[in-house]
Amino acid sequence: MIDKKQGVRSGGRPASFERSAAVRTALGMFRERGYEGVSIADLTAAIGVAPPSLYHAFGSKAGLMEEAIAFYEDSEAGLDLTKLSTSKTPRDWARGLLEAGAESVTKSGKACLISNGMIMCHPDNQAVAGTLAKRRTAFRQAISEQLLRWMPEPDAHRLARYLVTVLQGLSVQARDGATMDDLRPVIELTLSAAGLCGTQDGSAIGR
Repeated sequence: MIDKKQGVRSGGRPASFERSAAVRTALGMFRERGYEGVSIADLTAAIGVAPPSLYHAFGSKAGLMEEAIAFYEDSEAGLDLTKLSTSKTPRDWARGLLEAGAESVTKSGKACLISNGMIMCHPDNQAVAGTLAKRRTAFRQAISEQLLRWMPEPDAHRLARYLVTVLQGLSVQARDGATMDDLRPVIELTLSAAGLCGTQDGSAIGR
């Protein structure tokens, strides 16, 4: 039997709930309001459990955020670099990356939770902000590794940082209402500015 007021079973065990559904609910709230804009009370009301059940399942609000980020990376973020493996040139690869990122954020109308999440935060939440920063760094490094197919390591590092910077800007633009049609010209300008239009081997990068 569940004591709905306390959210625990009469034997002291936390009330059960569907974990993946709870994570998806939390993800939507974090994307809409930001981590600091969502309270434990907000989360428990939306998920339909009492705080003890939430803490038992995730340990903390930060723990729930971590699971939400992991789920987001595997689903809604839409930036699986393996899907770009058939690209023949760095230009095609970079276009595929930027288009996938732009499509993801324009479809939702929300900024990317990872690229733009917790850029500023309260000191008490530095650990969560640090987790997001590490994921951004890891993503940039993964891009750089992919670009080594076409160019030397210093060029790959520079281009990776440039592409990540553009992705963050595209995310903010989508949050402010930009559509895919609005962002396609930006993508083409990015490729041109990076020296990728018309080059097949990436040798012009950083020149």
